Amino acid sequence: MSLAGTGQLLGTAQASTLTESTFSTRAADLQIDQAVIRSSPVLQRWLDQPPDVLHEIDSTPSFPTRLSLAFLTTPSRDGDNTWQASVQDIFVADSSLSLSTEYGQSFTTDNRQWGASARVYLLPLGSHLNVAPVFGYHQVVVDGLTFQGPEVGTRWVLAAPQAADISFVQTFVLSERGGTVGRSQLAFSYALSPLLRLSMQFQWQNSTVRWDQSYGLALELVGN
Repeated sequence: MSLAGTGQLLGTAQASTLTESTFSTRAADLQIDQAVIRSSPVLQRWLDQPPDVLHEIDSTPSFPTRLSLAFLTTPSRDGDNTWQASVQDIFVADSSLSLSTEYGQSFTTDNRQWGASARVYLLPLGSHLNVAPVFGYHQVVVDGLTFQGPEVGTRWVLAAPQAADISFVQTFVLSERGGTVGRSQLAFSYALSPLLRLSMQFQWQNSTVRWDQSYGLALELVGN
């Protein structure tokens, strides 16, 4: 056998001995049987490089990214019905910045709304309670009049991770034509399965034209 080959074998043996010694020490501290360690690559990896569980908890959102389809009725418009589709909280990399977009249309009138926004969550994403300022752009058509411009506000969310959440969003569309449109939404979401949620929604919209209130249900497809 060549000298290089012998050195490589010795290096491998030393590394294996060092790893086994490290495992043995940590296993003794944790009172784990050596046979269990040898049969579990995952446990070996965790003993070699212990995961930062607290960091993972803080950085894993307690509320999921979701695709939502909602159907609502508006009593203030004699029961006019609308549908809305949205994508909520697409997180950018591992940051607390998320992106959202939505579109809604009445079944019987030309009233509609669409927009996109960014949210920056101020507390660790794993927190049960969180709050985020909202910045975006929105267009609202009310009785033939179009209000569009920057949208600002806040979002509050109270979450039981992977199970349910309650959220409240209050924003204001600073219309380019003058006047402000206030938009509020209260939502209660409950997990039917790991991939599907049911949400009950209540919405209020106040413009210089009129004030409307709506309520309805939404199905939410949850992203991993």
